[in-house]
Amino acid sequence: VEGLFLSSNESLENVEGLRALETVDERLVVDDCDLLVELEGFRNLESIGGELILRDSDALLSLDGFRGVTTFRGSLRVFNNSLLPACEVEDLAERFRGLGWDGEYENEYNNEGGLCE
Repeated sequence: VEGLFLSSNESLENVEGLRALETVDERLVVDDCDLLVELEGFRNLESIGGELILRDSDALLSLDGFRGVTTFRGSLRVFNNSLLPACEVEDLAERFRGLGWDGEYENEYNNEGGLCE
């Protein structure tokens, strides 16, 4: 897939229909999907060639769905997700750094008091 935009979808509860997706060549955006709690449907995603933007999705709790990513070349921008623990974003950034990524990183207005494992 060249780019993937999930935006302003107030009825989207999961992304299981995308579980076969392995590569996003450019930008992957999840924006304003207020019923989306987790991103497990991205568990088979291996490569993101552009920005990963996750914003304004108020029910989002976890970024574990990106644990299969082995190549990340863009910037990581995660903000305005009121329930998403900020440490989830930090953990994902550290994981990407472990893959050799040194891109731009934004983690703002997420749940600073949230807990991570």
